[in-house]
Amino acid sequence: MISGLYRLSQKQGLGYSLRKLCHLFGVNRAWYYQRQKKVEKANLEEESLKQRVEQILGTYSGYGYRRVTKALQKAGEKINHKRVRRLLKKWGLGWKRWRRRKPLTSVNDPKAAREANRLVTAKQGGEINAPDRAWVGDVLFVATKKEEGYLATLLDGFSRKVVGWAVSRHNDTPLTLRALQMAIGQRRPEAGLIHHTDKGSNYTSREYREQLTAIGAVVSHSQPGRPQQNGMAESFNKTVSYEKLYLEEFQNLAEVTVGLEDWLERIYNGGRLHSSLGYQSPVEFEHNWLTHIGLESGLVK
Repeated sequence: MISGLYRLSQKQGLGYSLRKLCHLFGVNRAWYYQRQKKVEKANLEEESLKQRVEQILGTYSGYGYRRVTKALQKAGEKINHKRVRRLLKKWGLGWKRWRRRKPLTSVNDPKAAREANRLVTAKQGGEINAPDRAWVGDVLFVATKKEEGYLATLLDGFSRKVVGWAVSRHNDTPLTLRALQMAIGQRRPEAGLIHHTDKGSNYTSREYREQLTAIGAVVSHSQPGRPQQNGMAESFNKTVSYEKLYLEEFQNLAEVTVGLEDWLERIYNGGRLHSSLGYQSPVEFEHNWLTHIGLESGLVK
């Protein structure tokens, strides 16, 4: 209050000195100067914190206050989520949602057999307890300035890591098959892998089913009209949309492919914190799991 009055006095030429104002309000000048130093120090610390938060949100634009808090804590900052939430509101740095058109990306083949939802059964039985026990897949519509297309992805059901992906102008079997083949090449899963998707024709086609049979995969389908049964894939689609695709003005699908290659590996797989993984990234989660298994087996000391 005294600081404000003093600045106003200086601006308006009222002639009130700091000594006079302190005397008027019964405040010791030494105490006042000490308090001002504390205020200035606090302001500098808050500005430094704001810069760190802006850096975090510059890389992970979809973070809410809880993920921002965890990222700061991992970097050594002693702070709780209540303060982060208050500061984000004060700074106007909260997450914002964009509404975009969401075309139909799944066309069922009525002649194709529908398999049971084996993923939910496996989860309930505690069977998804290691990488490559289950993969979940979906297709997302992608719009650029000059053309439209689709992104097919496969995520590991244990770590949420993107293990295969592909972009194409056409939502067809070659698109989803490319994502599947990337995943097989990178992960080399054992027989018994649960492959969970909707019953779109790009997943139930002969070519796709033959590839799944070749690796001994078990096919699992969501029930019609129940997108929540493929919730992990739906969650990823929202993340990649709001944190990458909607934020950049891509000219064409070639630019989307280049942009996603870095974002998926470095940002999503390698750095983004997932609340379901104990605020670890998929790469970190798999690494820690492998280290734990090694310690239990005696392979790591």
